[in-house]
Amino acid sequence: MNKLSQILLSMVLCLPPAVCAQSTAASNAPYPASKVITKLTWSPDIVKMKGCISGDNWPIAWVSDSLQITAFCDGRGFSRQAPVRGEIERALKLTADCSDFRQMREKFDTMYSGSGIPYSHSYANEIVTKAVCVFKMTKANTWEAMKAGVNMGRDTDCLTAVATGISGALSGAASIPNALVKQTDYATSVNPHTNSQRTLRETSDGLYNAFKARLAKMKAFAEEMGTA
Repeated sequence: MNKLSQILLSMVLCLPPAVCAQSTAASNAPYPASKVITKLTWSPDIVKMKGCISGDNWPIAWVSDSLQITAFCDGRGFSRQAPVRGEIERALKLTADCSDFRQMREKFDTMYSGSGIPYSHSYANEIVTKAVCVFKMTKANTWEAMKAGVNMGRDTDCLTAVATGISGALSGAASIPNALVKQTDYATSVNPHTNSQRTLRETSDGLYNAFKARLAKMKAFAEEMGTA
């Protein structure tokens, strides 16, 4: 697994070593761990609407050079006290014996049918929870994760994007049939309403290079702060 895959996978699976200043991973970061700022906690009273258990009110702080610092997920994020972490752990246990999306869909119906939890619509908690379970069940096979996601029901597009994204970050896209890639590229090229007619390869390479450029910019900014 390359370093970028490790970073992306750790972020999505909410592994503390990826963000903890005292962790081993921090020593391999592109810049030294801060000796001044060791922790950042957003108040749940600020990021949640009154009376709601979840929301999309993500706090953002602006820093130099148009960079932003934001909380990952809602409220307290993925701390041990946050409901979403328990939701993921519960779902992983619930679906541990599932071998295909049909079995998993039935299991999830007990959680997300509108009776098992206080909210009846699709929220970020549900999408992330299902995506992690699909990722585990398919063993990060990108093509299998894609098929499982689109057949899961409810918010299938967001679920498939997350499940396929983290699977692809770990195992790549080799499992996706080439014919499907060609079909998608062709449909995009003749679509008069799309805002981009780039191929999937052009899009993914562009995003990857943009991310590397941003990392380089952040590293240079951190080094400048270190010498200030």
